[in-house]
Formats: sequence, structure tokens, C-alpha cells
Amino acid sequence: MRQHWITGWDAPAVHLVLRPRAGTPPDEAAAIAGRLRRESLPPPALKLPATLPGGPERSLTVVPTGTPEDADLTIPQLADLLSRPVSVAKGPSAPPAALSLSEEPSTRG
Repeated sequence: MRQHWITGWDAPAVHLVLRPRAGTPPDEAAAIAGRLRRESLPPPALKLPATLPGGPERSLTVVPTGTPEDADLTIPQLADLLSRPVSVAKGPSAPPAALSLSEEPSTRG
């Protein structure tokens, strides 16, 4: 039975999946994947020591000027991420030439 046929459930979500194209060297695919992972995550928070012993934990997050305060708005769009070349051993690589994009239905847990 398909999950979206069950009354009251929303339509299934779709995941965008990037896979290396045939002939893409593994080191190039790994470099692109690493860059996409770093650029699509929110900036890390640095742990700071408590002001007083036993005091609350503190953290510091540094973001570029003009970054929206809403964390959901800071995630770059896929088209923007894929438009930037990545430096690999043989020179710049264009992600769309090395990766294929497909949509796959998500599985509910």
C-alpha cells in the first residue's frame, strides 16, 4: 500500500539525490561532496567557558554580514551550490558535469 493513499497523510516528500556520473574519478566526487557538505551546513558554534563556575554554558557563532537571523533562510539554494566550480587535482571541476541529480521519494521512519 502506498503511504500517500492513507487518509490524513500528506503527499510523500521528495529527496534530491546527487550521484557521480560514469567516469567521474572518486577523488573528484569526494572533493565535490565535501564542499557541498561544508557549504550547506549552518556555521559551527564555538563552546565558551562559563562566566562563573557552575554557570550556564555559552557559545559563539560567527556569521557573515547580511546573513538572515532565521537559520532556515541561510541554507544556500542547490542551483547556487552547483554553479560554483570546485578545485580538484586536475583543476576546476563543474559539479553538474561530474554529478547527476535525481528526485527520489523519501521513506517515512
